[in-house]
Amino acid sequence: MMNRTRTGIALLMLSHGLVGCGDHGSPSAPSDHRHPRFNNQALQPNPIQPTAAAVAPHEGSTRGGAWARITGADFQQGATVRLGNGAVSAYVLDGATIQFSTMAHSAGTVDVVVTNPGGLFTRLAEAYTFAPPDSFDFNGRMGGSRRCRV
Repeated sequence: MMNRTRTGIALLMLSHGLVGCGDHGSPSAPSDHRHPRFNNQALQPNPIQPTAAAVAPHEGSTRGGAWARITGADFQQGATVRLGNGAVSAYVLDGATIQFSTMAHSAGTVDVVVTNPGGLFTRLAEAYTFAPPDSFDFNGRMGGSRRCRV
């Protein structure tokens, strides 16, 4: 009975190739092809086209450090945000909202770009304005002075 089992295992191994040999040849011949499930490349996310609709608030100080949100659709975890040419810290709250913190920037209006991990992006042209700190009232609204009036 033991010899039949060993013979059956040996025949099975020969008919299906040796375990660990991808080319079904001799144990010393390495396999030149890889099983797609076990390759060493990192898995790439499915490219999804994000859509940005608005930025609120749409203005902040040239000093940076302001928080704002981008609303839209199809934002993926790991999406990045750029204000003009500068990358900012951003957090995807859900597929429709990203919160970001601004950096110091010269006065002016810039494009807001959201890029999903798959490389697809959306752009809101001239959607965020950097203004000097004295352009805001004490509530942070643009158009006033920071001084309290009596």
